[in-house]
Amino acid sequence: MIKIIISALLISISLLQDVNRIVQHAAYDSNVNLTISFTEYKNFKNKVRGIQFDLIYNDSHLLFNELTSLIDGAIFEYKSIAEGKLRCVIFNLDGKSFSNIDLSKLIVMSFDQKNNFYGNTYIQMDNIIVVGDFGEDISSSYQTPFFEIDFSELQPKSTYIHNLEKSSFQDSILVSFQTHEACNVNLAVYDIFDLKRKTLIDQHMDIGIYNSYLNNYDDLLEEFDLGQLKIKLFIDYSPHDSIYVVYDKNKN
Repeated sequence: MIKIIISALLISISLLQDVNRIVQHAAYDSNVNLTISFTEYKNFKNKVRGIQFDLIYNDSHLLFNELTSLIDGAIFEYKSIAEGKLRCVIFNLDGKSFSNIDLSKLIVMSFDQKNNFYGNTYIQMDNIIVVGDFGEDISSSYQTPFFEIDFSELQPKSTYIHNLEKSSFQDSILVSFQTHEACNVNLAVYDIFDLKRKTLIDQHMDIGIYNSYLNNYDDLLEEFDLGQLKIKLFIDYSPHDSIYVVYDKNKN
């Protein structure tokens, strides 16, 4: 019974230490930059000569950008070994050890939110090897952060057409809009007589931000007349928002 209690206590302490290393991050921008660090469980004053680890993330939630070493002169390399999994290694070519300050701010990783993902996602490290003097494996002396990223703040709070980058176009123009709930979306273009000339989108869509290109031809492949057009957004078959744009034919 005593052995069972001691074992349970050790497991609880280990879990508590892992929980203490969870870094929760509320994303207010689609680009996320986080710092990878290694921290000793106790001050053993180990000399760390090199580190290897696998960085694991959900590639359905995150788009990987890059990893950047924060240590001047260190050799840092990484490569993809599977979808959502990167193998990383960092060391000093001259054999110099990493200080605790180095380990606390070792590598910056950069990700982007995958299009229209607004939930929680996780980034963790696995297969960690921390190398000490003479190639000694001292991995058990170190803990690493476990990142939880919450994208809910980026979820659209209303439904509307975004402002256009410019008020006129010659060949094509990007039209963006967002929906704050799942709905049937119809995005269409009308002429000055309020006649529908072109359907850009007509389908059921989930919460998110969407783009469509408007070119200079209508649904009958006839070129628009010069002048003002009106882009209308219908939600569940009811008019919801609209915006004007001018077709200015390229005279060159």
